Amino acid sequence: MAEIQLLSKEVKKGEDSFQATISDLASRVQSLLKQQTNDPTTPENRNGTSNPVQKGNAGHKCQKRILIGLAGVPGSGKSTVSAALLLELAKRGVDVGGQSGQVVVVPMDGFHYTKAALSSMEDPVTAFRRRGAAFTFDAEGFVELVMKLNEFPVTSSSSSSSSSSSSSSSSSSSSSSSSSSSSSSSSSSPSLDPATRGAGDIVGSVEPEVNEQFMYAPSFDHAVQDPVPDAIAISSRSRVVIVEGNYTLLDIEPWSRLRGVWDQKWFVDADPEIVKDRLVKRHLAAGIETKVEKAVKRVEGNDLVNGEVVRRALGEVDVVIVN
Repeated sequence: MAEIQLLSKEVKKGEDSFQATISDLASRVQSLLKQQTNDPTTPENRNGTSNPVQKGNAGHKCQKRILIGLAGVPGSGKSTVSAALLLELAKRGVDVGGQSGQVVVVPMDGFHYTKAALSSMEDPVTAFRRRGAAFTFDAEGFVELVMKLNEFPVTSSSSSSSSSSSSSSSSSSSSSSSSSSSSSSSSSSPSLDPATRGAGDIVGSVEPEVNEQFMYAPSFDHAVQDPVPDAIAISSRSRVVIVEGNYTLLDIEPWSRLRGVWDQKWFVDADPEIVKDRLVKRHLAAGIETKVEKAVKRVEGNDLVNGEVVRRALGEVDVVIVN
């Protein structure tokens, strides 16, 4: 297990340490991109075996998408790390722009069970009080999405292929919402209307240098506190997908089915007292609680409990980031 010490930005020289960590993660991603370009059957670290070359309907060889699981306890700074990583990769010439970027981040927040689903549970009071715990997520739907991403062939235009090769080369020198997917011509915008496709369908031909397709994932609307189906479009041209969430790397069913799918497994942790302070401030700022005492009670009775579950059930990881 490799460990990177990522110090809080609030401590002296924390910015330098943070940037050094982000730089290391960016180099890891660029190395994976280079490996993927050189050999489409790679990466080989999924359970120690190489993946078969994927083929589209027309028989073209397709590169294997790289999947990175980014887990962490609540309040550890997963989103901060992923956002900073995208900025660093952009500085290095890696396309992270829009839904067709080479590297994209997909959060698992959209797999929260809806309020209606929580209300129908055996103990709805506890379900609402513990919202954010693993049992309040559509774990089966989340696992299904990641499995489909693993099977979804990478396609690219001639121009993006050459730029990908160039940036990879430079790296060596320096909720209950289910996902659905469909195809779209690279010259048209993807449809977000679920009525136009069947869940899980990939429609049309897959030609690596011609057509761009899209899969869809749910997002979470914090204003209404419910997931939004099919709100995140994931392009077939995205070569690396970082899937971010508290429970992505849990070593318990059904999350553990993804153990052999991830090419890299990153875990963000932080001292419980630091996490507690961050989350209390977050709940107050978001209006979830209006008094400090109630915010503290919420954090201690739910968020910190969830964090301990994540730590105890965490599987083997490649990188530990202490934030």
